[in-house]
Amino acid sequence: MKYLLVMKQNGGCDYTIGCGIALEEIEVPRHGDIMSVAFEKLTADYGEPPDYISEDINSAFLYELKDEKITVPLAEFRQEAENKKREKQSTMAEKVDFQEYQRLKDKFEKGLG
Repeated sequence: MKYLLVMKQNGGCDYTIGCGIALEEIEVPRHGDIMSVAFEKLTADYGEPPDYISEDINSAFLYELKDEKITVPLAEFRQEAENKKREKQSTMAEKVDFQEYQRLKDKFEKGLG
């Protein structure tokens, strides 16, 4: 069985992707072994015997993974994001044009009246 070990650390973040989060994929032959393997992963950086878990880690979670991988269509997502950006820019340009139209219309109506 496959699991994802998600470890979160205390402290600040500069808003980067995955800031303060570490992920590790774990594969175990039986469900019962997962906690001992997770313990080994959490204590791995501190030598033998494994008797310490960093104080920086404030939480850890295990998620069971399916053997199914779903690929995120990044190219399509990027195109969709670009289309939305262009649409927003177009809407803003139309708004600015309309405001300019209203300003000129008001100016000339006052001059003619």
